[in-house]
Amino acid sequence: VEGSEVALTAVPLKGVKDIEIALETDEGKRTIPMERTQGGRVRAELVVTDKGSYQFQARLPDGNRATDGVEREIDVVSDEAPDVSITSHEGEVEVSPEDVLEIEFTVHDDYGIDKVERVHHFAGSSSEATSQPITSPVLTETPENFDGTVELNLRSLSLQPKDVVVFYLRAHDNNSATGAGTGRSDKLTL
Repeated sequence: VEGSEVALTAVPLKGVKDIEIALETDEGKRTIPMERTQGGRVRAELVVTDKGSYQFQARLPDGNRATDGVEREIDVVSDEAPDVSITSHEGEVEVSPEDVLEIEFTVHDDYGIDKVERVHHFAGSSSEATSQPITSPVLTETPENFDGTVELNLRSLSLQPKDVVVFYLRAHDNNSATGAGTGRSDKLTL
């Protein structure tokens, strides 16, 4: 996954002075020195951001450099933003100021959901949107799938005739490497 930290460990052949990783990505070529660890091994860490390849490269006792001849591919997979759907309603919903709507939804993320929020605002006032986290013990486990129901009490909005409220759900994934992805459901117009 893009932004993952990868640790590589190897056992050098006798007589090899230094070992490094010869890395080639879309950003170019570079080498990463490997440090000696206990037990005669060598180790290096890198953060994977681009596809590419790498080889082990050694400095021999005579000062020459040699690669191990094996080109290892690096395939980077992007962490997609969560997919959020309201399953109980869609589009424009006719309501009255005293209604309490039960809104069912589903959220899916490829690596885990961090939080889900309900958001509403009056039409034309998106900068004044009110968001409220949806709490559930299930979300503390960072699930890949989460189904739920939220209650929207329109009485608390003190609606007047012809008022239009926009409602949607927003979900954030747990990507701490390259930044949380955010997904949003289609809007309900009430």
